[in-house]
Amino acid sequence: MTTVVAFVLNDVRFDSRVLREAAALTAAGFPTTVVGRTMDPYAPEPDRVVIDGVNVTRVPLATGWRRWLGLARNPRRAVHSLARPARQDPATLALGVLAALV
Repeated sequence: MTTVVAFVLNDVRFDSRVLREAAALTAAGFPTTVVGRTMDPYAPEPDRVVIDGVNVTRVPLATGWRRWLGLARNPRRAVHSLARPARQDPATLALGVLAALV
């Protein structure tokens, strides 16, 4: 069976044209995935949702060292990006920060 993948340069939330096309293809029996960008370009991992039977995958633009370089340029985003891991596992974050300082 043929699988359809659409790539867009937005976060797909308000791209009704692409969502309508993907929903029509899904209704016709083609498995369809739309790949877009995350709302936060420095997000740590991709975001996957299903909208009207269409798989939507949002991928971050910056990963690896590029992500940390971008976060270093914007301290407010860096604090926000570190707040989530700090709430989940504070000990691991503290060890990581200590290792980064050394």
